[in-house]
Formats: sequence, structure tokens, C-alpha cells
Amino acid sequence: MIQWRFPSNDHGQNYGINDTGVVDFQSDPMKFLAREILQNSLDAAISFPITIEFKSFEISMSEMPGKDQLLDTFERSNEYWKVLKNDKKTKNFFDKAIKEIKKEKCNFLRISDFNTTGLKGSREELNTDFINLTKSTGASDKCFGSGGSYGIGKYASFACSNFQTVFYSTYDINEEEAYQGVARLVTFKRQDGQTTQGTAFYGNDRNTPVFEQIQLDPNFKRQKGEYGTDIYVSAFKNIDDNWQEDIICSVLDNFLYSIWNNKLQVIVEKEKICRETLENIIEKYRDKFNKGNILNYYNLLTSENTVWYDHDFQNMGNLKIGILLGTEFNTNKTLMVRKTGMKIKEYKRKSNVVPFTAFLYIEGDKINQELKIIENQKHDNWDYKRHKNPNKAKMMLKALYSFVDDFITEQTESNNDTSIDAVGIGAFLPDLDTDGKDNKTETVSDKLMNVDIVAVEYKPSASKVSKKKKSGRRISKVKEKQEDVEEIDKETWSKEDKNENKKESNTNENKETKEKNKKPKQVDIIASNFRFMNLNKEDGKYVIAFVPDENAENGCVDLYLSGEVGRYKAKVSEAKLINGTCEINENVLSGIKFEKGKQVRVIVTLDYDEYCALEVDVYAIKK
Repeated sequence: MIQWRFPSNDHGQNYGINDTGVVDFQSDPMKFLAREILQNSLDAAISFPITIEFKSFEISMSEMPGKDQLLDTFERSNEYWKVLKNDKKTKNFFDKAIKEIKKEKCNFLRISDFNTTGLKGSREELNTDFINLTKSTGASDKCFGSGGSYGIGKYASFACSNFQTVFYSTYDINEEEAYQGVARLVTFKRQDGQTTQGTAFYGNDRNTPVFEQIQLDPNFKRQKGEYGTDIYVSAFKNIDDNWQEDIICSVLDNFLYSIWNNKLQVIVEKEKICRETLENIIEKYRDKFNKGNILNYYNLLTSENTVWYDHDFQNMGNLKIGILLGTEFNTNKTLMVRKTGMKIKEYKRKSNVVPFTAFLYIEGDKINQELKIIENQKHDNWDYKRHKNPNKAKMMLKALYSFVDDFITEQTESNNDTSIDAVGIGAFLPDLDTDGKDNKTETVSDKLMNVDIVAVEYKPSASKVSKKKKSGRRISKVKEKQEDVEEIDKETWSKEDKNENKKESNTNENKETKEKNKKPKQVDIIASNFRFMNLNKEDGKYVIAFVPDENAENGCVDLYLSGEVGRYKAKVSEAKLINGTCEINENVLSGIKFEKGKQVRVIVTLDYDEYCALEVDVYAIKK
């Protein structure tokens, strides 16, 4: 008889609602659901591309398999755990589950993959795809090229269910069909007085599966030869949220390379994500990305300017690395992807001189095997301490990161089109042309049109500059002298001392007038980590980046062309502030919001088509 069965714990361990596996994924269930499901399906691919579909639907609650048994279980569980008066989480879970299961309709999410092997071994008892997914805990027998290795990814689907109940159905390449329901709940007391384990199974006697496909979605049925797996998440808790956007963003963030490489296609409701639609999908959802790096990595993968290099890493297999320099957008990070095609992490080197975006595909079998051993449970980092030989793993990771760092350094230093200012000297020396010949003309030549020559401001000698000012990498404007203001203050007070018989109202009036006439102050901002790069000489386009040392609402940046005997206003025809806005007045960019320690990055177009050295003054206008 097909029904729910709750095995007895034989008066042994009690299980609460805080199942560690499920709780781990509750912080961002849609993100982890997509990540874990797609990884498992890629591991089971027959050939590429595979297709995975996410589709929501609803059925009458009376059609919910074992509905009456589940309701009885929820009520008994609530009663059993009420002795824990401070355990509000358990009470809230079952109160909500009871309310949901008494509704007329039940929401489901169906996740189906195609062109995969399906869940093989449904008729076996141990160490098969079907058994490891439905009945094993902490078990995985995947090969080194696969993604999962801890067997906890399956818990992600339970985190998306208000019943913590999921149904698995498969049609595998051996032409076998099977389905089974799994509910990860709590210990409770059955009708016979026995207390139960935390996990229940929907199927035949002895908790064996039903050897046919389950038909829950009225609009879906697998055809002959359509091998794969279907996962049904009951009482889908995210149905009222923007779950489609969350799934799509997670797919793009974690499997961009697999989609671009035509290994993976994903359908979310009616939205299809594949190599052909990838660019349009990224553009459509670009404002939804949490970190905003997906578009940048896509540009790297598709750009003709990306430099690619293959390297045999310590005789452990091939690494494929690519880098893109001089783009409008950059991450200053390296996207690291293992053979599975899933993103593991974004690696940020300790120092970046030139803005870049990089990509590392870890292709070799042996290096994949070693890295899989030290992956954490969420597959988003490597920890050498997980290896049986931590020192060996530590040295391997160090060598891997060093390879990436060295490659980036080599590419940035050998790029002759890039003008950088690592230590401030770029503000004073002209650049060389990139045709291999020395450019012996002055940087600021007679080709400059409509240049307003201004007097060079006095700059104090090095001995008079404060230690704080020396820490800046750029010339900063000298602070506006305050002697005149102080003199006015002294005269005002002096007059007030000599005229003690003046009325109080006149005194207040003088103060108000003084406040109205008070001029805004120009305050220096120390700009550290200054970077300057030429994007296009003919268009006069440059990237300027720096980190201010304090907050300011009205920050300003003055740009000057540097000559041998002075400097000249660099007329700005266009400016684009990344993540912000600014105003342009000749060579001055104003209205910029400075945040202490947060990089300011602006793309400027100068009315000048020769290579040039720039001087930049950074300050703020404060009242």
C-alpha cells in the first residue's frame, strides 16, 4: 500500500525541526536551489547541452499525496513539542504547515532535467544515484570531475517547502521508472505510541519506492526516451516572491560559463537561458544582480580583446586563463570555475595597478580531483585544512593563486596602450606612443585647441607639507587661507567690545548677516590608490579612479594637462561616474558623493586626441 511511513526511532535519538542540512540553505533558498540542482544535473549529463526546467503549478489539496497523513503528522508534532515553551520556531513551522494544508489548493515547483541519465539504481539498497538522493545522509559516490561530494545539496529543495516535503521521480537510461516522497520533519508520537525518526518516506512497504513516474503536474509527462529526473517541491514557499528573478540571477552568477560554453540551457517558467539568448537575458536582469559582475565576465568571454593562455599546472592538468584590460567596466577579480562549469569563487588579488577582469577555468583532471577534496560544503571556497595532507594542499593553493597573480601582472605590465600611475610619477612624465617609435614632441603640443592658460598655484615645499598630505598620491589643492575670515572676526568682536551699549537685536542682526555672507570652504581630500588609464587615444577617453580619505556630499575633481612649464585646463566634453552622477564645468567635475574608503571611478572624455599626462586635484566644497 502506497502511503507515508514514519520509521520508529526505537526510543533513541529525537529529531527537531532545525535539521542542519535544511537550515544551511534557508538564508537564500532560491540561490542555493538553482546552484545545487544544476550542479547535480550537469554531473549526470549524457551529452551536452542539458536542459533544466523550473515550472510552478498548483493542484487541489485533495490530490496531494498522503495529505491526510501529513495533516495528522503536523498536529501530532505540534503537540509533542509544545513542552518546549521557548521553541517558537517549531510551533511557528507547524502552525503554518497546518494552515497551508487545510487550504483548497497546493502550490508546487517542478524542476526537471533532460538529456541526463536520470536517477539510476532505484531497485538497489545502497550506493546508487536514487538511494543516495532519497535515503542517504552525508553520502556521495561522485567521481572527481563532478560537483557535489558531501551529499548535502539535496537539502536545498526542502528549504523551499512549507511542508519540508519533496517528491522525486525518475526515468533513467536503463528504462527504469520510480518515485518516492521524502519529508524531513521531527520526532513525534505515532498512534501506536512509538516515537519516530525525523524523516518519513512516501512509497511502498519497507519504504521502497513506487516503480512508476509520479504525475503531479497536469501539463507535464515525459515521453519515451526523455531520460531525466523530476523534483516536486510541495507547498512552494516562494510562490509570492520574485522567485523567477532569483533563480535566473543565481543561474547566471553560478553557471555563466556552462551556458556560454553551450553545456547548459535553463528554462524558468517561459524564460529560456541559453547561449543564443544569454546577452539579452543579462541585459534584462542586470539591475537585479547583487554584485554586478556577471556582465563584466560575459564581456570577457565574448570580447576579441581578451588574452587567453593555457598552462599545465604542476603536471596536474590544464588551466585556461583569460584577462580583459582597458574596458569601461571591470571587476579587479578572477572568476574561478572548476571542470563542472560551476563558479567556485571570485578571487581578488591583494593589489591592482590596472583595472582588469579575469577568468580561470580549471580543466585538468588531477587538479580537479585535488580541489574537490578541499571544497567546503557549499562549494564556494577551498580550505586546505580539509585535505589529509594540509601542508601539501596549502602549497598547491598558494601556487595556484601565484600563477593567477603572475599572469595578471605580466599582462598589465606588457600592455603598452595602458597609461598608469602607480606611484604618482605619471602626472609629470609624458607617455610614449605605441607604434614602437619615441614620441619626441612635447605632451602638450601646439595641437591643443582652445586652451585657457591659468596661473599655477603656489605649492609649499616638501618640508612644509603635513604627513597626512604626503600620503596622497596626487597633487591636491592648497587649502584656502582663512586669515581674511579670521581678521573679519577680530574686527567684529573689537567693535562689539567698544560699543557695549548697543542693543541685543543689532548684535543678532550682525551675526545673521555674517552667516549669510560666509563663503563655502574648499577642503582638501586625500586621494589614495590613484589609478589612471587611457582607454582610447583618438577619442580622448580615460579612466580615473581613487579612494577618498573622508566623506563629502559635494566632492570635486579638477583635471589639468601637465606641461613642462605649467599646467593647463583639460576640457572635459563628457564624464560618466560609475555608480553615481556628476556635473561638468570645463575641467571641473563637481557634485560627486565621496565615501571614505570607497573607490570613486569616473570615465572622462577630453577634448584632446594625443597621449597626455594628467594632474588631478581632489577636494570638497563644504559650507
